Amino acid sequence: MDTRTISLISISSALIFAIALLNKFFLVSPMFGVSIAHVTIDAIFCTALFIVVMKISSRPGISTLIGFTTGLLMTFFGAKGPALVAWLLRGLVLDIIVFGFHRDRCKFSCYSLAASLAFFTQTFVGKVLYLLLFMPMKAWITLTSTLFIPLVLAGSLLSILGVYLAIRKIIPVIT
Repeated sequence: MDTRTISLISISSALIFAIALLNKFFLVSPMFGVSIAHVTIDAIFCTALFIVVMKISSRPGISTLIGFTTGLLMTFFGAKGPALVAWLLRGLVLDIIVFGFHRDRCKFSCYSLAASLAFFTQTFVGKVLYLLLFMPMKAWITLTSTLFIPLVLAGSLLSILGVYLAIRKIIPVIT
């Protein structure tokens, strides 16, 4: 791995971490089960950064490394244990769909599918692991009696906006 790639991973992980920290400024409502900032800001801007880096580098595994590094930053700076697994999975899902299934012919629809599935996987798995590891069983009501699942699905759809920003607005300007 060359210096440019390592720098790209480091800078993008730090930026994604900074964007994800915005979630702390928005309270999680008991009615929703997830922060509205996560469903909007995180879904759009973190997705855009992931896609920009994937398009710039064209290297398989780069999203997985960014996800892992972001998860380490989140864990190191006070997030619960599932953050590492959740962010790693987000990057892994992006890499598998973009570089695994659609190697050189991934277009907007492919990136949109990858981003939606990656956001859904990160949020859902992160919440389930958090509930399993740190909460009593009655907390599972969060998944069934709140707007958690509809909001995660909405965030998955909003991540398509992040793909649009990356592919149609950011990439043409920087390349």
